[in-house]
Amino acid sequence: MYAMKYMNKQQCIERDEVRNVFRELEILQEIEHVFLVNLWYSFQDEEDMFMVVDLLLGGDLRYHLQQNVQFTEETVRLYLCEMALALDYLRSQHIIHRDVKPDNILLDEQGHAHLTDFNIATIIRDGERATALAGTKPYMAPEIFHSFLSGGTGYSFEVDWWSLGIMAYELLRGWRPYDIHSNNPVESLVQLFSTVSVQYSSTWSKEMVALLRKLLTVNPEHRFSCLADIQTSAYLSAVPWGDVCQKRLEPGFVPNVSTTACPLTALLWARSIRWGGMTPCVRVSAEGPPALRPHLRAGGDDPGVQASAQEEEEAGEEQITGQQQGQLAVRECCWAESGMLLGCCGCSVTVVVLPMQIYWGGSVCQMESS
Repeated sequence: MYAMKYMNKQQCIERDEVRNVFRELEILQEIEHVFLVNLWYSFQDEEDMFMVVDLLLGGDLRYHLQQNVQFTEETVRLYLCEMALALDYLRSQHIIHRDVKPDNILLDEQGHAHLTDFNIATIIRDGERATALAGTKPYMAPEIFHSFLSGGTGYSFEVDWWSLGIMAYELLRGWRPYDIHSNNPVESLVQLFSTVSVQYSSTWSKEMVALLRKLLTVNPEHRFSCLADIQTSAYLSAVPWGDVCQKRLEPGFVPNVSTTACPLTALLWARSIRWGGMTPCVRVSAEGPPALRPHLRAGGDDPGVQASAQEEEEAGEEQITGQQQGQLAVRECCWAESGMLLGCCGCSVTVVVLPMQIYWGGSVCQMESS
């Protein structure tokens, strides 16, 4: 089974989100990993563009934080391992995610973590550096702000590992190591990182604290920023990484699907759909049909766009897209000319339809229900 979400083309044009949508499609069509929310089909009609992705029913980590779940060190340790594998894979594909945070980590029914939302991700080739101010401020690495203010050399893959450290700290303690919100001026944040020291709980193991210190090193040149770095830490040196990759390690926290997704009999239904006059883009995997894989979960999230002050505390922070207004002049025909939505003959898939809203790069998109 799959999850399906759609976005209205005209709304994307009006909100100047076309570039981000195309970039996310371009990225998702080229990647596949056990700890990502994978795209399997994309197609369009005259008004909307549709994406069919892994079905993950365990909720995102932001939801579980809001439910006052007390994550143990052992649980966070596994999340760190799974996300380290995902980020290392993205690095091998020259991708910086730029928005690693609890809102974008979805759990499957067994409790394994999956990274989603590539709306502001970027691709950099050898020798290149990113320069845009993009991300969610409380999780953005110091060098992103420095680059924005000074126009320096930019930043690279290290920023995702900083975000991973911020997230791990938040899961363990219930709040973030720096008191940063979306309305903080960039200038004040640069000063904050040079004057404020992170306080670690005395109840945490010395090995966990040492790992977090390496992830939260302000200087990116000295920060842990690849799988090899993580594997050398005392805290993770004994991890059976092969078992992690195969999801053989049992998570310490297993989500209650009946509360995260609501009763399936009431809110979810599966159907076989034949795309009438539409032109689906079908992704072919050497592993066989994704519906046969045991780890599918619902792929959808809230990037925290345009959050009010209260919402920031309850549901995350405002996302900075790094996109300048007027960057891309869009005509309706560009959807057909983009080359990203490729056609195929009639095919049928089984789709789980979620009667809920999904935020997509600043626009609220309803899940298909008819």
